[in-house]
Amino acid sequence: MSRLAAAAAETEAVMNETAEEDFDRGKFPVLAYKPHSSPCMMMAAELMTGSDVREIIVNNAEEHAMLTEAYAPRGIKVTLVKDAVFMIHNLSKAYETTKHRLVHLPSGGRIIIDRTEACVVIDVNSAQHSGRKTLEDTALKVNIEAARETARQLRLRNLGGIIIIDFIGMKEKENIDILTQELKDALAKDPAVTVVEGMTKLGLMEMTRRRR
Repeated sequence: MSRLAAAAAETEAVMNETAEEDFDRGKFPVLAYKPHSSPCMMMAAELMTGSDVREIIVNNAEEHAMLTEAYAPRGIKVTLVKDAVFMIHNLSKAYETTKHRLVHLPSGGRIIIDRTEACVVIDVNSAQHSGRKTLEDTALKVNIEAARETARQLRLRNLGGIIIIDFIGMKEKENIDILTQELKDALAKDPAVTVVEGMTKLGLMEMTRRRR
């Protein structure tokens, strides 16, 4: 029996019992059904389907029991911790990056994320990055970092639809192919469906992401 069918049967049983025993005692109204106390947990569980998640971390014993029952048979480890979940693996810092348009890259470059009615636009620039390499090498290095961070931000912010990425311009086709593959590899970790269309004649990377 599915969880939905089980919940329906349980609710029906409560209603029947209440009608038989409590109707004449004036105990109405009564609560016939209450969904799980944590909508976020249920949403997270739904997002697990079809992804490469290997571990779920929770700090609630009830959620731990429910998720263990649902996901342990699939080989997904469910861990119960005492601390706030967002403190694990420094998730708070990752969440902070979603509050700003500008996200800094390790090399000193940055990406700027803007949402419009029609699409999501991501601009990449080198900012304060400097080095002894040629402009082409510098562009490739910053672009690869930007591709990885873009894939990460799309997941964190759950952005979808048409996505246009304005990478730093490169002239060599080999480097453009490397960048395109890096973006595809980074997006492979995303449980949502993503499609990279490639670079346009104007030098813009087109892709789509179906939000979950």
